[in-house]
Amino acid sequence: FSLNFHGIVLRDGVGVTPQQLIAILNSPVANAWVDAQTRGRWINVATLGQLPIPLMDPPTAEILGSRVRELHDLRVRQLAHEIFVDDSELEPAASRLLVEIDEIVYDSYRLSKRERAEVETVMRAGKRPR
Repeated sequence: FSLNFHGIVLRDGVGVTPQQLIAILNSPVANAWVDAQTRGRWINVATLGQLPIPLMDPPTAEILGSRVRELHDLRVRQLAHEIFVDDSELEPAASRLLVEIDEIVYDSYRLSKRERAEVETVMRAGKRPR
């Protein structure tokens, strides 16, 4: 049970799909940004509202949406068969999809290789949720 649950409702015309938002909020970029903003404190709605959300061109948004749906479907299959993530033969496919999703998000933020490395360094410290 968490006291830190936030619901998000996308407004019509915002230019972001649910899959894009899922990918962005679960990305190393957003997690590093939130960590820098909160410094270990609770995340609040005002902080989440300040998170920069990059807009994507339609082909990129479609590819990202497809990868997010594929990852979701793999996770559902794992749960349906009570397969533990670390023991699953599906895990290499899930890991590949997660890397691809993260790369699309990095590209949408237009991060340089150096900036990507800095984000990865922060996330290696175990701050990214699984």
